[in-house]
Amino acid sequence: MNPHPPMESWSRYAAGLGGAPERLAMERHLESCELCLEAFQAAALAEEPARDECPKQAALAERLRGEALERVRAAVLDELAREQADAERRPPPRRRSWTRHPAFHYGLAAALTLLLLGSGALGELGRQLEHAASARPPQPSLSTERPDAGEESWSSRVVDRTSRLLQEWQSARYRDGGAS
Repeated sequence: MNPHPPMESWSRYAAGLGGAPERLAMERHLESCELCLEAFQAAALAEEPARDECPKQAALAERLRGEALERVRAAVLDELAREQADAERRPPPRRRSWTRHPAFHYGLAAALTLLLLGSGALGELGRQLEHAASARPPQPSLSTERPDAGEESWSSRVVDRTSRLLQEWQSARYRDGGAS
């Protein structure tokens, strides 16, 4: 980072004194340094009362100050244009697909459940589970029941029946040699 020029340098720059290389270096520094821009503005405001002393020198200083401000303005506009061009060349950030959002998954699960309930497919599955449970001897439940619970809940029975049905399907599949 460039070192900040002292206030005297900004006063000379605001007065229009100094060589072209020095003015160019200070203008480049103004493009990137907010602190020095404020120092330059303060020096330019402090220079105004001195202009009234000599009209010829004041006119020259005003012209040089206007030129310097115009060069700074042009440099800032060029930098903004470069930044905008860089931003336009960059690809836009990728948005996550709406199908990957959890709300979509919950909504889909709810819609499928309602569809299955409405079509009676879950009722048929319940009847198949009842039939499979009555055809087999009862097996110990995998669920952890509380000793004080008198009767098993409906959801526990459905889970147990479903797991037994899946075990039957799996054992039947492997009995047939894996062909489904």
